[in-house]
Amino acid sequence: MSTGETHIGEMEIVRYAVNTSFESIDKAVRSLDMEAFVKASTLPAAKDRLIRLLVIFDSIRPLLRALASVPLLPEQWRKALQLLIAVLDELSASTPKPFFKAGKDL
Repeated sequence: MSTGETHIGEMEIVRYAVNTSFESIDKAVRSLDMEAFVKASTLPAAKDRLIRLLVIFDSIRPLLRALASVPLLPEQWRKALQLLIAVLDELSASTPKPFFKAGKDL
Protein backbone atom coordinates (compact mmCIF):
# COMPACT_ATOMS: atom_id res chain seq x y z
CA MET A 1 0.00 0.00 0.00
CA SER A 2 1.30 3.46 -0.89
CA THR A 3 2.11 5.88 1.89
CA GLY A 4 2.54 8.86 -0.45
CA GLU A 5 1.02 12.21 0.42
CA THR A 6 -1.93 11.64 -1.93
CA HIS A 7 -2.81 8.34 -0.30
CA ILE A 8 -2.47 9.76 3.21
CA GLY A 9 -4.62 12.75 2.23
CA GLU A 10 -7.30 10.45 0.81
CA MET A 11 -7.29 8.32 3.96
CA GLU A 12 -7.69 11.45 6.12
CA ILE A 13 -10.73 12.50 4.10
CA VAL A 14 -12.31 9.05 4.35
CA ARG A 15 -11.64 9.00 8.10
CA TYR A 16 -13.20 12.47 8.44
CA ALA A 17 -16.30 11.46 6.48
CA VAL A 18 -16.81 8.35 8.61
CA ASN A 19 -16.45 10.31 11.87
CA THR A 20 -18.71 13.19 10.81
CA SER A 21 -22.40 12.92 11.43
CA PHE A 22 -25.31 14.83 10.01
CA GLU A 23 -25.89 16.27 13.47
CA SER A 24 -22.36 17.67 13.80
CA ILE A 25 -22.48 19.23 10.31
CA ASP A 26 -25.93 20.67 10.97
CA LYS A 27 -24.79 22.12 14.30
CA ALA A 28 -21.80 23.82 12.66
CA VAL A 29 -23.91 25.30 9.85
CA ARG A 30 -26.61 26.47 12.28
CA SER A 31 -23.96 28.21 14.41
CA LEU A 32 -23.56 30.78 11.62
CA ASP A 33 -25.83 33.81 12.02
CA MET A 34 -26.69 34.07 8.33
CA GLU A 35 -29.37 36.71 8.86
CA ALA A 36 -26.80 39.11 10.29
CA PHE A 37 -24.59 38.66 7.24
CA VAL A 38 -27.51 39.22 4.88
CA LYS A 39 -28.74 42.28 6.79
CA ALA A 40 -25.35 43.98 6.69
CA SER A 41 -26.16 46.60 4.07
CA THR A 42 -22.79 48.30 3.69
CA LEU A 43 -19.77 46.78 2.06
CA PRO A 44 -17.25 46.12 4.84
CA ALA A 45 -13.63 47.18 4.65
CA ALA A 46 -11.24 44.74 3.00
CA LYS A 47 -9.90 43.38 6.31
CA ASP A 48 -13.46 42.83 7.53
CA ARG A 49 -14.36 40.98 4.33
CA LEU A 50 -11.57 38.51 5.03
CA ILE A 51 -12.77 37.99 8.59
CA ARG A 52 -16.35 37.48 7.33
CA LEU A 53 -15.10 34.88 4.85
CA LEU A 54 -13.21 33.02 7.55
CA VAL A 55 -16.16 33.12 9.98
CA ILE A 56 -18.42 31.64 7.30
CA PHE A 57 -15.79 29.08 6.26
CA ASP A 58 -15.33 27.97 9.86
CA SER A 59 -19.06 27.21 10.09
CA ILE A 60 -19.39 25.38 6.78
CA ARG A 61 -16.02 23.61 6.83
CA PRO A 62 -17.53 20.30 8.07
CA LEU A 63 -20.07 20.43 5.24
CA LEU A 64 -17.36 21.12 2.65
CA ARG A 65 -15.20 18.29 4.03
CA ALA A 66 -18.14 15.88 3.83
CA LEU A 67 -18.93 16.94 0.26
CA ALA A 68 -15.29 16.52 -0.71
CA SER A 69 -15.50 12.87 0.24
CA VAL A 70 -18.74 11.95 -1.55
CA PRO A 71 -17.90 9.34 -4.20
CA LEU A 72 -20.87 10.43 -6.33
CA LEU A 73 -19.01 13.65 -7.19
CA PRO A 74 -16.41 13.35 -9.93
CA GLU A 75 -12.89 12.92 -8.58
CA GLN A 76 -11.76 16.25 -10.05
CA TRP A 77 -14.59 18.08 -8.22
CA ARG A 78 -13.63 16.41 -4.94
CA LYS A 79 -10.00 17.39 -5.46
CA ALA A 80 -11.03 20.98 -6.21
CA LEU A 81 -13.05 21.10 -2.97
CA GLN A 82 -10.12 19.61 -1.05
CA LEU A 83 -7.83 22.26 -2.51
CA LEU A 84 -10.24 25.05 -1.59
CA ILE A 85 -10.47 23.73 1.97
CA ALA A 86 -6.69 23.48 2.26
CA VAL A 87 -6.15 27.03 1.00
CA LEU A 88 -8.82 28.45 3.31
CA ASP A 89 -7.32 26.46 6.22
CA GLU A 90 -3.93 28.04 5.50
CA LEU A 91 -5.49 31.49 5.28
CA SER A 92 -7.42 30.92 8.48
CA ALA A 93 -4.32 29.75 10.34
CA SER A 94 -2.31 32.78 9.24
CA THR A 95 -4.99 35.41 9.92
CA PRO A 96 -5.55 36.80 13.40
CA LYS A 97 -9.22 36.60 14.23
CA PRO A 98 -10.43 39.47 16.39
CA PHE A 99 -13.81 39.08 17.97
CA PHE A 100 -16.27 39.36 15.12
CA LYS A 101 -20.03 39.28 15.15
CA ALA A 102 -21.87 39.88 11.91
CA GLY A 103 -24.07 42.95 12.04
CA LYS A 104 -22.65 44.30 15.31
CA ASP A 105 -22.08 47.73 13.73
CA LEU A 106 -25.63 48.04 12.42
